[in-house]
Amino acid sequence: MDKPNVGDVLWLVPTSRHSKSREITVTKVGRKWAYYGEGWQRDRFDISTGCVDGGGCSSAGRVYASRDEHEKRIAAGEAWDRLRRLVDRQWHPPEGVDAERIEQAIALLEALRP
Repeated sequence: MDKPNVGDVLWLVPTSRHSKSREITVTKVGRKWAYYGEGWQRDRFDISTGCVDGGGCSSAGRVYASRDEHEKRIAAGEAWDRLRRLVDRQWHPPEGVDAERIEQAIALLEALRP
């Protein structure tokens, strides 16, 4: 996520099962934290990670640029889990999969490594 600006509308996904995801509007931006809400309901999140400040406890949630970005991240996580299950404990390549195709998959994943 890029550094937010005052007035940007973002998507908040709380960690609590009892709270619903919702849109928030950025009210103030500092070097490390961006703020949303007003008065006693004012809260903040780390600009670099999107993690909501938990006030000394675990994070109260995560902020995304949009609902769509969050849904794409969830879909990518689910697809990754399916891929891991397919290759987990596979000591030999499946029938019909040659070294060239395996190397293509490796190259794709290595290119994405930070």
